[in-house]
Amino acid sequence: MLTDYESHEHLLEDIRSGRFQHEEGGLFILDLARHFNESVVADAFAYVRLHTELVLRFDRLEMAREKGETVPFVEEEWQKSFNELHGLERKIGKATLLSLWPHLHFSRRELWELYEIEHQANHRHHRHVVPGKDGAA
Repeated sequence: MLTDYESHEHLLEDIRSGRFQHEEGGLFILDLARHFNESVVADAFAYVRLHTELVLRFDRLEMAREKGETVPFVEEEWQKSFNELHGLERKIGKATLLSLWPHLHFSRRELWELYEIEHQANHRHHRHVVPGKDGAA
């Protein structure tokens, strides 16, 4: 069985190669084209790609932390990605996002982790290592 990380890597690979369009989530997004203009569909694919990239980036940080490695945390990179993600959310709209989410198969844990890392990126004033689960740097 694939780990969450491997599953996300496969999803991102499928998105980048175009195979995602032929899977459940991709077919659903393409079906949206019948109800929305094509720019919403393009933004929906971009949203799925970016969201998956953020989840993978967090997973890589967590795996490094678990190995005891020191990992630089660059707030600006995270902030830029989250700003882009939220911009796509605004363009796509709440109704489309709500209908899209069940097809993406992200866990509540992964959503919480993204919320936490975004909070850290927005509330840090200088570079740190990624904190452990106990909050220590």
